[in-house]
Amino acid sequence: MKQSTVSSWDKVWQQNEKIGSYGCSIRRYAATKFKIYLYQKWGVELNNKVKVLEAGCGEGSLIVELVKSFNVQGHALDFSPQAIKRTEELAIENSVNVRCEEANILATPYKDNTFDVIISNGVIEHFTNPKEPTQEMFRILKPGGKLLLMVPNTYSYGVIDRLWQTLKGEWPFGYQKEISPSGLKKIALSSGFAVERVESILRPNFPQDREQMTRIVKHDNFYRKLFPKWGFFSWIVAVK
Repeated sequence: MKQSTVSSWDKVWQQNEKIGSYGCSIRRYAATKFKIYLYQKWGVELNNKVKVLEAGCGEGSLIVELVKSFNVQGHALDFSPQAIKRTEELAIENSVNVRCEEANILATPYKDNTFDVIISNGVIEHFTNPKEPTQEMFRILKPGGKLLLMVPNTYSYGVIDRLWQTLKGEWPFGYQKEISPSGLKKIALSSGFAVERVESILRPNFPQDREQMTRIVKHDNFYRKLFPKWGFFSWIVAVK
C-alpha cells in the first residue's frame, strides 16, 4: 500500500461537491454536527476560555463550527496546503478566527503544554507507528487537557471497502491500518495519557454518501447487534 503523501491528501481536499466525494462540504458539515453532538454528550468543555487544536483539520468544517458555535480559541494544523487553504477560506466565509499551521503532526510548531483540548479524527491510522503522533499531541496538551481521538474501527465493514478499493487501485488515502477501541486505548496509555472513555461508534448515513458507504452503515448496524465492539469508529477521550 502506498504511503500517505502531501500530494495525495491535496487531491482529497480539493473542492469537490460530487455525490460520494470525501471532501464534499454538505457531507462534511453533517459529519461535523455528529461529532459535536458526541462531544456535548460526553461533557467536553467548549467555551471562549478553551484553546482547541484540530490536528489534521482537513477542509476545516469542524474547527470552524466549534469557533462559530462555542467561541473556542480555534487552531488548525494539517500538512496538506490544500486543506489549510480550504480551512482559511471557510473561516473567512463564516467570519471567525482560526489560526492555521501547515505542518506535520509528528513535529508541530507549538510549545509544550499549549492546548486545553486536542481533536484528531482519522489521522493516526495513516502512520505505521501511530504512537508517534499521539506522543506529540501529549507533548503539546496542557496537564489536565483532553484528547478526543477517533480512527476507523478494525471491527467494521469499512475494512473490506478499503481492501476492495485498494485492489482496484482506487484507494485515495495511502497507508491506513484500522484500530480497535481497545487498541486505541493501548496507544493512548503507552503515550502517557489516562483514558476516561472508550467507544465503538456506529456511523450514521450522511447526505451525499456514496452508495457503498450506505451499505457499510447497514452491515455495521446489523453486526453491532451480535458484537458490541462492532462500529465504524473507534473513539477515546483521554486526559493528560
